[in-house]
Amino acid sequence: MSQEIGEVHRPTTRQDGANPISAAPTGAIFRTTVLIALGTLLSSALGLIRLLTMNARFGQGATGIWFAALRVPQTLSDLVIGGAVSAAIIPMLVEAGAGHSIKSRHLARRMLCLAMLGLGTLGGVLWLAAPWLMARLNPDFTDPMLTQGAAVARWLALWLPLSGIAAVLGAYLAAGHRQYLTALTAGLVHLGVILAMLALSRRVGLVAVGMGLVAGTALQVIWLGTAAWQLGLGDDPVPGRHRGQLSWRPELAALGAVLRGVVRRYGVVALGMVLMSAVQLLDLWLQSRTYDPATHQ
Repeated sequence: MSQEIGEVHRPTTRQDGANPISAAPTGAIFRTTVLIALGTLLSSALGLIRLLTMNARFGQGATGIWFAALRVPQTLSDLVIGGAVSAAIIPMLVEAGAGHSIKSRHLARRMLCLAMLGLGTLGGVLWLAAPWLMARLNPDFTDPMLTQGAAVARWLALWLPLSGIAAVLGAYLAAGHRQYLTALTAGLVHLGVILAMLALSRRVGLVAVGMGLVAGTALQVIWLGTAAWQLGLGDDPVPGRHRGQLSWRPELAALGAVLRGVVRRYGVVALGMVLMSAVQLLDLWLQSRTYDPATHQ
């Protein structure tokens, strides 16, 4: 595994119109399938351990606060990141030539810039609005619960742009037929949360979960970034510029063109997801205001 990440992948020569997947050796396809399965299994196991550790450390009450704090950031992540990756980002990178063309590398960098700018701004707004959102969406919470939930939500606001960067890097690797790397690194997020809970929960309480999520996602970004760099993201053979120098300041017009391409492909899907999320939030809001005669709450 470490050899593959450290290996420099060079463009391969094939006839125009050839399918790179069908041309791949059977052994390589089998190895990729096994690595994806192992990564998924490991991530699921660590996810179960994370849930058990959270319940053991904090109890059911604190777990409810965690999911309340996670609600808005997770909804934004699913809407802005999750659907866009499969519906727009990966297809655009594949059309640009996966990891074997200058065009695809420039496109991936512009997508990274958009993720940093857009999700960074969104995360900043979420950080500022965390106390207000917790109070509006959870009117039955006590003041200590709201304070703790807002503190957790602010760490989740830091997690949002990191998860977007990881998603773009994973899409670049998937377009270059290295999707198993994303599966193998998914467990790092759970591992970061588990270690943070074990080390910090007695000092900072439930905030340790948010801190662990940020730390685990940062490790995932480092891992995927290293792999993407070796797959070609670090190469920029433009005449008059030193090889390997990155162009992280693309023109605003180019960024706008990439954004329009993503919106054009993902717009209809995003609209459906917005409507579904709105219905779910309305349902939760109505549930929190429904009187239960059995508990008198």
